[in-house]
Amino acid sequence: MPSRSNIRRLLAVAALGSSGVLSTSLGAQVSAATGVSALMQRQTNDPWQSSTRLDPTLRLDGRWFQMTTAATLLGGSNRAVRMDDGSIDFLAAPAAVGPFRLTTTGRVEWQSVSPFAQHTSGTIESDLSMRVGNWGGWFGVAAEHTREIDSARVEPLARFGIWRQFENVTLSLSREAHSTFNKSVIGGRGDTLNNSGARTLDWTSTEARVSWALKGVYFDTRFGIQPKLGTTTPQAYWGSGSATVPLNSRLSVVAAAGNQPALAWTGAAAKRFASLGLRVSPAALMHPAPPANVRPNASAFSLSPIGHADYVVSMRVPSARAVEISGDFNGWKPVALRETRPNVWETTLTLRPGTYHMNVRVNGDSWTAPPGLPAANDDFNGTVGLVVIR
Repeated sequence: MPSRSNIRRLLAVAALGSSGVLSTSLGAQVSAATGVSALMQRQTNDPWQSSTRLDPTLRLDGRWFQMTTAATLLGGSNRAVRMDDGSIDFLAAPAAVGPFRLTTTGRVEWQSVSPFAQHTSGTIESDLSMRVGNWGGWFGVAAEHTREIDSARVEPLARFGIWRQFENVTLSLSREAHSTFNKSVIGGRGDTLNNSGARTLDWTSTEARVSWALKGVYFDTRFGIQPKLGTTTPQAYWGSGSATVPLNSRLSVVAAAGNQPALAWTGAAAKRFASLGLRVSPAALMHPAPPANVRPNASAFSLSPIGHADYVVSMRVPSARAVEISGDFNGWKPVALRETRPNVWETTLTLRPGTYHMNVRVNGDSWTAPPGLPAANDDFNGTVGLVVIR
């Protein structure tokens, strides 16, 4: 397993980056995190194996974009460290037009399917989403390719999903079409033989996800169905769950367990896993990121005096990456809030006695009145929230 000195170095780097207040010229925040955990996993009917798992993550969060790079490093009993998987994710979401928004995401992933084989895959997707209040949906097209496996041109694939927000709970359901070209996959429903002799394996997967916060503990669960693939992989049901318990503003305990189905097109076997460890991170990286097309709303808003004319603005927003407030208190210039604990965003404003108009914006989406405030029409056919300071 990795030496204690190496683990301490990783935790120190994460602690420096976990302040979450490093800002770029683009107005984005840079956050870093590292998790160290004990991992138990079992492939098919093999014995359970233990290892030490390290999960360094670096993320850039902006109003209309997000970029994340992450890796999983495993250390075994022979003290060797290897990368089990890694990824680079990018999301771009320009300003919404009414209830609609166009989102483009990209992902490059490296995954070890055995100690001697690694696959590199890429996905790009463009979706049109719609939000009405606390629910919404999306539909789009995607293309995916695995360098070591696919042997034909990339075909467009359909993706769609729906989501619903209930204060601290977010539910989503999605279906994704997949296609791969692999000479090693033979027979099976949905297969066709192309001119090069490779098998075209087409299938659609379904995933349901529920994320919620309860008394400071963050839960994330996923369930999915994978259909029968080829002649060797039967229909499979899979699920995983994690619980994050913050110990303070930077350190949390993370427990996770679940199973993964076999991947016929890569040769990866089905496996089960369980892990328990510590994570050093800012609040933004304490819990898993939500699906890219979920467009959350603020579910609570409060103003708390902390001194003469100074107030802490606090908003609860499930699964957000950027939260802003604007108003006539500063000429409607957007002010970025900081996630001080999971799902809770805060900033400090100086407000003299009087009546103020305010709006909030989540993930660069449309401006809306803060929840719980009296609303009034503004001069641009929108609504604003009214705040009275006495």
